[in-house]
Amino acid sequence: MNKLWIIIGFLILGVGVFFSTNFLKTNENSSDETIVETPIGDLKPDRKSELYGKVKSVEGNLVTIVLIDLSQDPTAKMDPTEKRKYMQSLSEADRTSLKEKISQALLGEKKVLVPIGIPISMKKEQGPDAPELSGSLADITPNKLISVWLNKNQSDKDIAEFIKISFSR
Repeated sequence: MNKLWIIIGFLILGVGVFFSTNFLKTNENSSDETIVETPIGDLKPDRKSELYGKVKSVEGNLVTIVLIDLSQDPTAKMDPTEKRKYMQSLSEADRTSLKEKISQALLGEKKVLVPIGIPISMKKEQGPDAPELSGSLADITPNKLISVWLNKNQSDKDIAEFIKISFSR
């Protein structure tokens, strides 16, 4: 009977040592790993968006956009630095007036499929230096202004690759 208790004791001790050793190794490995978050802006394609407009409706992951003619925007062909300087030179009233003028230059509607999991960026503040945050399909709501980069691998359908939601009040 004493031998049985000794064997059971060694088994319990062995199991305890096994689990504690594996647990410590797992924790050691995870503490050595560095988690690096990619800023959402770094995921944006290196080209201009194909679509820009105001969201009319969202049905599931199908977004209907009222397209806006950016040729009415004097900043459309400016690089980001020039645009920032130009916009900063305008008064708040002039900026609002410019945005209103641009939003009235309509080209028609377009339906875009937004795949689950694509990168979506958004701004919660106005201004060229406002940080871009990670967004989701739930953040795309009617009357929001969005820029859409289309998936170039899909020529027969309009499928989004990346979306940027502009700041709106």
